[in-house]
Amino acid sequence: MTDPLEQILGRMQRQVQESLKAQSLGDQEDWAETALTEVSNLIEELKVAEEELRVQNEELHVERQRVEQERARYFDLFEFAPEAYLVTDLKGMILEANRAAGQLLNSQPLFLLKKPVSLFIHSEDSYRFKVYSDWKRPYEEFELRIIPRKSANPIDAAARISPVRDFSTQKPIAVRWVIRDTSERNRMFKNLQNSEERFRKLFMQAPTGMVQLGSQGEFQLVNPAFLRLSGYSQDELAEMKWVDLLPAHARSMFELVFKQAVSGRGTPRPMEQQFLSKEGRLVWSHINLSRLLSPLDGEKQKSVLLLVEDISMQKRLAAERVEMQRQMIEGIEVERTRLARDLHDRPLQDLYGVVYMLAGLSDRRDDPEDAKKLEELNKLVQGVIDSLRTTTSELRPPSLSHFGIAQGIRSYTNEVEKKYPQMDIHLALEGLDHRLPESTLMVIFRAYQEAINNVARHAEAGRVEVRLYVLDKRVVLEVADDGIGFAVPDNLIDLAADNHFGLIGMFERVNAAGGSLEILSDAESGTTLKVKIPLPE
Repeated sequence: MTDPLEQILGRMQRQVQESLKAQSLGDQEDWAETALTEVSNLIEELKVAEEELRVQNEELHVERQRVEQERARYFDLFEFAPEAYLVTDLKGMILEANRAAGQLLNSQPLFLLKKPVSLFIHSEDSYRFKVYSDWKRPYEEFELRIIPRKSANPIDAAARISPVRDFSTQKPIAVRWVIRDTSERNRMFKNLQNSEERFRKLFMQAPTGMVQLGSQGEFQLVNPAFLRLSGYSQDELAEMKWVDLLPAHARSMFELVFKQAVSGRGTPRPMEQQFLSKEGRLVWSHINLSRLLSPLDGEKQKSVLLLVEDISMQKRLAAERVEMQRQMIEGIEVERTRLARDLHDRPLQDLYGVVYMLAGLSDRRDDPEDAKKLEELNKLVQGVIDSLRTTTSELRPPSLSHFGIAQGIRSYTNEVEKKYPQMDIHLALEGLDHRLPESTLMVIFRAYQEAINNVARHAEAGRVEVRLYVLDKRVVLEVADDGIGFAVPDNLIDLAADNHFGLIGMFERVNAAGGSLEILSDAESGTTLKVKIPLPE
């Protein structure tokens, strides 16, 4: 573009020449007036041109500052980049090098200039470098080994090279290198491979069943111990998911815990579940779930490790123990009934006969002293009878089998209140629409019997609240007092250490019936005991 000032000066020169020519031909005054007008116009145009030049200079100055800032920013990014940056010509001679490149190659960046980049590449990897004169792709990536200056130990590295193109022709004029030290990553990857190999060896040799599931619950890896336990082959399980082995009622619970394990939110709790073997046998197992993270194709793939312990034997032994305990308790109740019947049929009847005989002798005696002794003996025998009747009632409550658990509790409460008149017992006994087995009724009654006797003997309570109700398909007996509490151990079986054998017996009875026992106690607010027995299906 022609400078505006040059255009104006050229136009002035042409106008002066034309004016001189007009002067020789025309009137002097007309010429002078015309010349003054033209000069004024030219001066005005010069001012406009001067302003345009000033604006152009300012724009050029701003643009120059922006270019300088961009150059400085590029220099900072290049110079202080965490990765090694090099710029070479097309023959591999280093033109630029940043600080990271100097550190990687153990040289000052200025020393690297005009050195061939192949000088720092391992001889076995020299084929990686070649003259790139005709680039087909925007960049090339490859692994290579770098030999730093004054070092015989190669460094594993990853390189990414791309062409620097001429702005106008778009032909490559240089090569930009980005080199990343991968020795630490490769070392960690090798350690990971070794760890995975050790894990696989332990996995396959473990005596406990071990299963690796994918994020959708599919079988990925199974050890021989689980294959023996399940009866399936590796190929058969490869087409299945874990939930395919579970009974329908157990799937939702497992899926909930499995999702927690996959997400990594919290630690999944161990669980006991049954799964179906290939033969259709239900196998009881104790399962621990843990999340696994392993690198695969540069991404973290989520999987879950299952430790599957066969507890079928323990479950069978536990069931046999509960059954033996139930039979033992039933045997005790049968023996109590027999003993109560024997006490009633023989000793009590005999004692009643003794009372009648003593009454007859007392009527016949004329000696007042002998009559008094007979009267005292009569009272003593009557006390023994009352004691035996109480014992018989505790051994076998007569109203329980005939009128139900609520009437049995009321009857026993009346006896307790006669013996301990200072204790106020409030009963809230809901009618049970469910017909309970005799054994279950006896467990509830014995629990109440033991609880109310403990309150009477040890709690020094003034008020006792007794509730019997049904909640969530369970019969609940609740006994709460306002007396002196005691320290309840975390494990109820430890009550034996404090000589609470009555509570131990209650715990065993309730446990044998498939129920639970809960005791809450505080020195100031008293004790609350809850017995929960499941209703029959």
